[in-house]
Amino acid sequence: AQNSISPACSALNSASASSNPKIVKVNAAGKLTAVKSGKAVVKVTVNGKKFICKVTVKKISLKIKPVKRTLYLKGNKSIRLKTIVTGPYRKVRYKSSNKNIVKVNGKGKVTAVRKGKAKITVTANGIKKKCRITVLSVKRKKHKG
Repeated sequence: AQNSISPACSALNSASASSNPKIVKVNAAGKLTAVKSGKAVVKVTVNGKKFICKVTVKKISLKIKPVKRTLYLKGNKSIRLKTIVTGPYRKVRYKSSNKNIVKVNGKGKVTAVRKGKAKITVTANGIKKKCRITVLSVKRKKHKG
């Protein structure tokens, strides 16, 4: 579960209680801590007034597409990796295992440099995923017959 709570709920500093401490805990200072994914309601009393704050804790995840691709020095020389990030930090980092075969920029654009195989490692929120890239010189035409 991610350890971030919406700003509206994080500034609580009065008597607070979670409807489900297995999802989100509230300490004496009113700080909320995510425990696992799910939903809970935090009840707060400030200056004698009662407030309710709905909290949803989402699981941190990283998905990339494609996970395997062939590029060609003549023709389809580049692709852009698509990433879906769930978590407190949306920053995604890309790294090529061999920059002599494929290079990748900060936006996930992968470009063939020369023939060979390499992996692109995509990292976000401490999660790593890999995309295998094979670079060939030209796309072979399939013969009918």
